[in-house]
Amino acid sequence: MGAALEPHDQLNFYPAHPLCTLTWFIEGSAIRAPMAAPKMARPMPGRVVFGGPHTRPWVFTNLGPVHVFQVMLMPDALPALARRSAEDFVDRLVALEDALDADWCAMADAVLHAQSDEERQQILEEFLEPRWRASRSQNGPLVRYRDWLQELGVRLADSGMGKGVRQRARRFKAHAGLPLRQLRHLSRAEMALFEVRKAAETSPELNWADIAQQSGFSDQAHLCREIGRFSGFSPAALRHRIVNDEAFWVYRLWS
Repeated sequence: MGAALEPHDQLNFYPAHPLCTLTWFIEGSAIRAPMAAPKMARPMPGRVVFGGPHTRPWVFTNLGPVHVFQVMLMPDALPALARRSAEDFVDRLVALEDALDADWCAMADAVLHAQSDEERQQILEEFLEPRWRASRSQNGPLVRYRDWLQELGVRLADSGMGKGVRQRARRFKAHAGLPLRQLRHLSRAEMALFEVRKAAETSPELNWADIAQQSGFSDQAHLCREIGRFSGFSPAALRHRIVNDEAFWVYRLWS
């Protein structure tokens, strides 16, 4: 207790992702920057921050001790729950009041001033559950980006999303925040992380060519390029950091 944090202990690495996020800084704050452009570091826009899908990896640097509470939403849930489009917030972090309405802001303020994370979770669930019950699909839970993309494609087709290729592409982007092609890239990267975890359970030596094939990549070079865009690291370097580096805790939770 009371020990100063080393600079590396203040870092948090986030991959590119299609999700929308609500983040509460209960204590402390942070700055963020694209991995490829650290000089573009910016402070958080408030104590409660809304973020859209991100097309590139980012690094968040804690400004001293930080206590964060965060919820993530699939992008097509945002129109149903908050009447906003994820497409409006791609690669953006904004103060919550600049993104969502007064009901959301009142809920967020209650979460911010709650006495425990358990109380925060209860407030959030009581707010979201009736909204989600009113709008959710009849399908079961989806645990992979790939599953979600397939389900969303079927749902949009059933809703009459249009016959033209460009019209379908616009409708898909409006619902998902990002173009279908880019979401497929993220889906393959996610599948590669799951395949790596499965392979590592049986052997310490990973066959990256096999992992590329099982994850939907054309070859190992294709895997390396897309993992680099997704995380900023080669597959082997990313795997090493996920296992050994606390700053990659987000990847460990996710994969």
